[in-house]
Amino acid sequence: MRVSNWLGPSLRILVLAALVGCRLFVTTSDLTGGGSSSADGGVDGARPQGGALASLTVTPDPVSLASGRTQQFAVVGKDAKGNVVDAPGLTWTSGVGTVSPTGLFTAGATSGSGFVTAQSGGILGSAAVTVTGSATITIGETNVRDNDDSGNAGYLLAQEVTLGTAATIKSISFYITQAVGKVRYGIYDATGADGNPGAKKAETAEVVAAMGFNAVEVTTPVLLQPGKYWLAYAPESSDMHFRLAGDGTGKLVYYQPGYGPLPATFGADLQSLNDHWSFYATLTQ
Repeated sequence: MRVSNWLGPSLRILVLAALVGCRLFVTTSDLTGGGSSSADGGVDGARPQGGALASLTVTPDPVSLASGRTQQFAVVGKDAKGNVVDAPGLTWTSGVGTVSPTGLFTAGATSGSGFVTAQSGGILGSAAVTVTGSATITIGETNVRDNDDSGNAGYLLAQEVTLGTAATIKSISFYITQAVGKVRYGIYDATGADGNPGAKKAETAEVVAAMGFNAVEVTTPVLLQPGKYWLAYAPESSDMHFRLAGDGTGKLVYYQPGYGPLPATFGADLQSLNDHWSFYATLTQ
């Protein structure tokens, strides 16, 4: 049905509303010549804005991590209707580790359960976290062997070891029976010729020799991947004595660069022997 043009703009609106009998639309071109808007508040198809932040959800949840390991957390803020909204001034905290401003969590040294919490204003969200103790493993010879060895001043000597799983090296231990002078320890990968020692992966500081298994921490713990490695030591004095298996098992190599800081790359002109010392490294997973 056509509404006659002789009706005024306002009257035409009322007539249309009566004829449709439902939703009222005001055609603003009738009034101002502009765009259109509906009586329910939508303006030119614009998307309604979300409401105030009402909740924060932190993921993943729950999480179990070994001490020292990391986990990236994410957070989503929503209003009371479930619309995703911004979370201004977001902060992160945890009682079982540390959290960076971007949500990267590092498990603490102590085992236990707790939460990683995100907060924006008075709104909080949390994920449950369990921190487990680090598993400790060793590579090398942990037993005290029977045969005496000495006379190695000025040599850099290395013993072949195998790491079965990825782990972080923490310390190196060498059994000394007569402590004279100083000594340096390190670990090399097996990228040298024929699988011999190649690049240095970690080392200790120079230390005064001490009797027994004297565990010395590496200067920088390094994550090592599974594979073959070489534990190395450099004694300052030939009067330092240690224990050798003497049974033809294992493999060791050596050369004589002179006593000093361990080189970044092991030498290539090597002598070798089928044997091994009471010598091992401690690592954590």
